[in-house]
Amino acid sequence: MNIIEGTGLDTFIHSLCTFTGGGGKSSLLYKTAEELFSAGFNVLVSTTTMIYHPDVKKRPYSRLVIADAGRILERLKKSISSPAAFGKGSITIAASEILRANKELKLKGFSADLMDSIYKLHIFDALLVEGDGAKHFSIKAPGDNEPVIPKETGTVFGVVGLDSLGALINSKTVFRLDQFMQVTHSKENDMIDRKVLLKLVDAENGLFKNSPIHARKILVLNKGDTLESIDAAKETGRYILNKNSVASGVLITCAKDADPVKHVIQKE
Repeated sequence: MNIIEGTGLDTFIHSLCTFTGGGGKSSLLYKTAEELFSAGFNVLVSTTTMIYHPDVKKRPYSRLVIADAGRILERLKKSISSPAAFGKGSITIAASEILRANKELKLKGFSADLMDSIYKLHIFDALLVEGDGAKHFSIKAPGDNEPVIPKETGTVFGVVGLDSLGALINSKTVFRLDQFMQVTHSKENDMIDRKVLLKLVDAENGLFKNSPIHARKILVLNKGDTLESIDAAKETGRYILNKNSVASGVLITCAKDADPVKHVIQKE
C-alpha cells in the first residue's frame, strides 16, 4: 500500500507533518509529497534545518521558492495564486537559500515559528517538514538543538532504518553516538535490538524529542528490503507498541518501492 493508505488521508490534509530520525527520512518525505500530488493536492515541502536540493536526486516538483524570512510568506502567496500554479496538484519546495556543502547542494529552511506562520496561511493542502539531519545514517539520537519541530505539527514521523536492527552500536552505525548511548542506556558495541529501539522511541530526549503534546507519533521502520524476512520488523513493532510506547502506530516501509508501506501495526 502507499503512505496515504497506510496512515489515512486525514493525517496530511490541512495538517503539518514533521519527519525526524534517519534511515531514509527524506525519501519518505518526498514519496509522501509525490503521492499527495498525484491525488490532486497542493503540497509544501520545507525544512527547519537543511535538506538536499531536489535536483540532486532528481525528485519531481512544481516550483522552488527561495526567499528570506522577511519575504517568504508573500512569495508563497504569490506563487500559489499565479496562473501557472493552477492544475491538478503541485509540489512547492520552499527554502531561505541554496547552499553548497561538501560539493552538494542543500536548501536551508526556516525557523519552527515561521513554519507555523506558513501553515496558518492555509494556502496549501498539506505541509511536510524535515526536522533534523542524519548524514545518511539509519539510526541516530537528536542533538542538543534538534529536532526542530513546529508547534502546529499534527503528526511526527520518527524514522529508523531496519538495517540498523542487529547491528553493533558504534560510530559506523549510529549518528551522534554519545547521545545515542546516553538516551538508550547502552554501551559501545552493544547490539541494537528491540529493547534499544524502545528506549530510543520513548526517551524524553529520543526519537520524538520536542514533539508537541497533541501531535500523533508514528514510528516508521524503513528499509524493509534489508531484512531477509519482514517478520522481525513486525515483531519489533508489536513489541514496542505493546510496551505502551508513546508511538501510536508503526509503519514498516521500503521508501524506494512504488507501494512503500509493507505493514501497518496499530495499538490494540
